[in-house]
Amino acid sequence: MYKYTPYSYSKISLFQKCPYAWKLAYLDHIEPKKHPSLELGSLVHKIIAVYIESLKDRAEQSNHSLLEKIIAQYAGDKQDELLPFLSSIKSFILLPSIEPQVEIELALDSNFLPCDFQSDDAFVRGKIDYTYVIEDTAVVIDWKTNQVLPCEDEIKKDWQTRFYTLLLDPLLPDNVTKFVVELNYLRHSKVRKLEIPRDSVNEVRKWILSCVEKIESEENFSPTPGDWCSLCGYLHRCSVARSVLAPVAEEPLIEKLPEKINSLEQAIKLAGALKVIDQVRTKVHNLLKEWVAEHGPVQISGEVLDFHKSETVKWETPEQKAALAALLVRNGVNKEEIWDLFSVNKTAVCSFLKKKNLKHLLEDALATGEKTVNQRFCFRKSN
Repeated sequence: MYKYTPYSYSKISLFQKCPYAWKLAYLDHIEPKKHPSLELGSLVHKIIAVYIESLKDRAEQSNHSLLEKIIAQYAGDKQDELLPFLSSIKSFILLPSIEPQVEIELALDSNFLPCDFQSDDAFVRGKIDYTYVIEDTAVVIDWKTNQVLPCEDEIKKDWQTRFYTLLLDPLLPDNVTKFVVELNYLRHSKVRKLEIPRDSVNEVRKWILSCVEKIESEENFSPTPGDWCSLCGYLHRCSVARSVLAPVAEEPLIEKLPEKINSLEQAIKLAGALKVIDQVRTKVHNLLKEWVAEHGPVQISGEVLDFHKSETVKWETPEQKAALAALLVRNGVNKEEIWDLFSVNKTAVCSFLKKKNLKHLLEDALATGEKTVNQRFCFRKSN
């Protein structure tokens, strides 16, 4: 009856983002290039799962020394990358008197009844990070490693949380009347909770069936560039990306652009190209950064691409502001003229001194603030 089963939330979500990436993944069975952030997310999930299972075996609620051993075992030389998540993981406490399930794999057939995860009858399936039942509530906890913390409205509209309720529903006793889904954003030490009535599972079934119908009837599988391109493992195969990159080797891109946009279709096409250009730029930037770090600067057309040091000076403490003010007042500057400088940077102070013909005070003025030396990877004119 269905051509592309089994369906998971990620499988449905990928199609909604980009049918072409979906085709490469699920019809052509081409392995994507893994983004480093996704690999880090998998590592974090693995460490948490092992930690919780170990606490269950030991009948302990928390054990930080045990966690450190697990991190050393699984993270190896990537331990520093786990630091943003460590506080949240350490705060975890295994509640007594519950039987939690960790990293459970669940599947339902086309009648939305439980079946084996690997069964040919599996229609939908997925994995739940952590779940347990307490009184009339089924609690689902999902570990998130996102860089950006979404707003609550985004979370409420996200079908992923409801997808969990669908998978769990047929396994729960009748006395369970609601789900509480906790999205634990580890990097931010924030938890977003959603309470979902159990009888809303029917809505999830309808949503899945409508999504599946669109996927099964799709014929073109065209690329649809967007924010998701930054994490796409198929960007190197994308026809939109190729159309953007091809002119680099053949002719200037500017010569292939229209004089003006003449239709909505053309505007959409160019907007998609712009999204891909952004991601290609980021990729090229990172590749060059790695090259320069290992081999040295790259020089083109009178400019040098390298790690250039830049110095900033700020006056943030009362003592620093007072020292700058005293210096200026001693040299004839009216008090009323210096208030605006106290929350600005080195550039503003330099400009002010130049305006007042006090450039000879620059070194002393900068010494009253806090100096920071940064390193930027960018082009600078060669000498």
